[in-house]
Amino acid sequence: MTSTPPTNSDAPAAPDENETRLLLSVTVRKQKSDTEMERLSTLTGLPQATLDTLSSGGSIQLFHIPHHETSNLPFLIHFVPWITENRFSLTHTSDQPSNEASLWLHYTDLMNGWYSMRLDFRRPILSPLSDDVFCTSRNINIATLCDKISASPSNLIHFKSVSELGEDAHQPCIGNLVIPDTVSILPCDQPPEPFALKLYDYQLRTLAWMQGIEDGLDEYYYCPGVKKLCPEGKFAVQTTSNRVDIKASIEDVRTDYPTVRAGIIADKPGVGKTITSLALVHTRPCTDPDYLYSVSPNGKLKSRATVFFVPNNICSQWMTEIKKCFGSNIKAIEIKGKIQYDKVSLKQVLECDILVVSYHFLVNKHNISAKLTSQDRVLVSRFPEVDFFNKDAAKAFVDERTSGGGFSLSWIHFHRVVYDEFHEITDKNKALQTQLLLMAGDTMWGLTGTPRLGDGYVVCRFADYLKVKVNYIPPVWELQPVGGYFLWKEFYAKDFVLNRVRRNEPEITYPPPIYETIRVTQTAMEYPLYQSCVGRKANTENLVKLCNHYQIANGVVADGSHALTIEQVTEIVQKDRAKRIKMLTQEIKKHQKTLEGQYDLVLNAVSMNAREDAERMYRKAMRHDQEIKEELRSTQSQFNFFDNFLNSYAANNDTISCIVCLEDDVPRDSLGLAPCGHVFCWECAEKVAKVVRTCPHCKAAMTPEKLMKLQPPANAIAVPESFGSKIRELVQYLQREMDADTSHRFLVFIQWSDLADLVTQALNTFGIVTARLKNGFQHREAALRQFRAGLESEVAKNETIGSACVEEREMVQELDDFEKENSEGEEYQPGEDDEFGSDSKRKRKRATRRVGKEKKKPTSTSKRNPPSRVLILSAKDSVSGLNLTEATHCIILHPFHDIKEAQAVGAEKQGVARTLRNGQTKTVKIVRLVVENTIEQDMHDRRAPTMTLNDVI
Repeated sequence: MTSTPPTNSDAPAAPDENETRLLLSVTVRKQKSDTEMERLSTLTGLPQATLDTLSSGGSIQLFHIPHHETSNLPFLIHFVPWITENRFSLTHTSDQPSNEASLWLHYTDLMNGWYSMRLDFRRPILSPLSDDVFCTSRNINIATLCDKISASPSNLIHFKSVSELGEDAHQPCIGNLVIPDTVSILPCDQPPEPFALKLYDYQLRTLAWMQGIEDGLDEYYYCPGVKKLCPEGKFAVQTTSNRVDIKASIEDVRTDYPTVRAGIIADKPGVGKTITSLALVHTRPCTDPDYLYSVSPNGKLKSRATVFFVPNNICSQWMTEIKKCFGSNIKAIEIKGKIQYDKVSLKQVLECDILVVSYHFLVNKHNISAKLTSQDRVLVSRFPEVDFFNKDAAKAFVDERTSGGGFSLSWIHFHRVVYDEFHEITDKNKALQTQLLLMAGDTMWGLTGTPRLGDGYVVCRFADYLKVKVNYIPPVWELQPVGGYFLWKEFYAKDFVLNRVRRNEPEITYPPPIYETIRVTQTAMEYPLYQSCVGRKANTENLVKLCNHYQIANGVVADGSHALTIEQVTEIVQKDRAKRIKMLTQEIKKHQKTLEGQYDLVLNAVSMNAREDAERMYRKAMRHDQEIKEELRSTQSQFNFFDNFLNSYAANNDTISCIVCLEDDVPRDSLGLAPCGHVFCWECAEKVAKVVRTCPHCKAAMTPEKLMKLQPPANAIAVPESFGSKIRELVQYLQREMDADTSHRFLVFIQWSDLADLVTQALNTFGIVTARLKNGFQHREAALRQFRAGLESEVAKNETIGSACVEEREMVQELDDFEKENSEGEEYQPGEDDEFGSDSKRKRKRATRRVGKEKKKPTSTSKRNPPSRVLILSAKDSVSGLNLTEATHCIILHPFHDIKEAQAVGAEKQGVARTLRNGQTKTVKIVRLVVENTIEQDMHDRRAPTMTLNDVI
């Protein structure tokens, strides 16, 4: 393509080689009438004579962007078409050089044919970066922006500095997007009295940002679909999928398109998001004097309250923090179950300052909202006979509901809605998500320490809960999908993150932790059992579980109701494999007849369609046959491997012989295990693997790298040997540290609930009193009390707080196990990872009763629940947000697993952050247990180089 000099007198001089050029190429595909050529001239700003010269192709430079410095170069230029009665669309070409990005702007005249224009963005000097958005045109988010077409450079949306749109320019994938911080924001003043706590500098900066968004300051203006046109100061607003509106000033756009008063605080765990949000409540209270008995435009009753939705297990912790910040100078209500719900009136909810609600109460059967239809969750639809816009009628409605619940939170428009542990919302059941989507407030916030912003779709889902519709209009500049994913969703998502998400990672003031890694060696029986499961279609989760508790082997004996020895487990596993081999063999024989029948159908097909159908069914049957045979081969291989091992090792309780050197009494610490499962003395095994390279027993392949040296039996300890090497090492470590200091408290963090249950049973068998955080909030609070018993921490002192609005809070005490099974009370409340809608398991009665009832005198709490120095947490049991600074040790029992490595590491961080957080005064030990020569070692060694203090916390 050749370039001709600019013909427009206003066009700048030709740029030198160090300047970035923007070229406009116009090709007239069909002869136009004079009227059409005039319209094209008006559109492009070019004289008709120039357009005539371009009829056969060519390009003309209209304007250029000086390349003053790389950091200020507008790598990403946005164009939005000015829509008139004509229709525009954008397509892209992929035949350009790697250092050139091109777009075609097609103008369509529906009556008289068409012509096209092409915009080229060239960077002839700068070499393309490896992740440059302009390396391939398929990765570009670009469209046209024309208020009035001319040759002036001001018609470009280009940004003066990288800070204005730097993230979009340098990070084409939202998964790599660095969430902005609040370092550049001036800190606000400390919250005035009676707020009792002083905020850190980074908290004041975050608070200033939140205040600015709630106040609607112009510097924080953001609305999806609105783009500022630099340098004129105008705004382009996409109103529909094919129309763009132009606003001349911030005042105009702010009136018609209000700023989004919502956002996400994603500070790392343990740095005080709770205190910052409470400071926001204090500094930005509801100022509407006529809120009571009035209705919002969306038909909901107005409340002056800030409602916090939090996980069950940290409701009391939130009330404790409220008490620390405000004392008795604020009206705070807690609702996490039927008892509190029945004691609270609708008027109290409207008049209080803070309302703390557990997530699972929203779907509790005693909550009226959980039983309402979608239509009845709307106040005016539920009560059409009430004129809520009449204050007297609204007052009568509110005053009727004095107690016993009878109101839905979806009928209320709060001053502010805050979702704690915001990252967990998308993991909750659909019924709970539906309830959360019904919540409304003047401002909406999410709090999370481990944000999940990996792709545009996820970001859009989170934004929905904040009432921010970031993807409701497909933009005019929509490009073709890449891998089935439309780039405009990612563009809008990145725009939301850059404007409404902030993350700070300040240094937390606590003593530096001590890191320990305990490497566990499997016994001679455990390692072959593990190896026999590797060949199976075992996923990573099952292998990690097997490393920690061998009773999970193959899922055959996973309940852990009875402690089994390794010999008993291997016997059960082998019997199950033999049964599976027999079943697969029979299935293959049976399936052979099916194959023959399908093949006959192919041969006897009389038409082309019938033959194609028969061939498709035959291929499907063949694939199934291959899958069965592959599973049979795998299961048979596992069985043979372990059978060989048992015959050559486990069968000889006293002595082991080597068939190579004919030694009759080989020491058990000098044995080598071949890949086929046979055992020899270590010296012979090494020689055979290097020279012969086949097993002397079965002639199977045998190489040095696949040879394993069996470890001798572990040193005996005075506890049952029924749970494997990992549990034994854990018990020895706990006993050693407990004896060293009686004040030590231990968190054992485990990823899966079933494994946590097994470990709890194992530790109790060893005589170590263990508390388990799971199930409903009653059980969770009992476990925390048991763990904190005898300690003098602030959390232990202020474990509960009474509501200032509720005159008398009913006391609840736990019953012993017998009473739990036979008591009459509320329905059992499931834990975070329980599924709703199940039958028998959900019909257990919750272990509560009123103190005033005449019941058998309970035994002493200390006798029923002796103090526990070990608390077991499962990542599936929603531990996010817990403050457990009483702990002196955080034990990560195994490397966590997730499809995304960052998610796995983030889950481990959540456990560590329970104790490493502001307020921690003790030196905490972070202990990791890793089984050598297994998948655990691979996972740990892969992450070890990045496990610095900042990465782990």
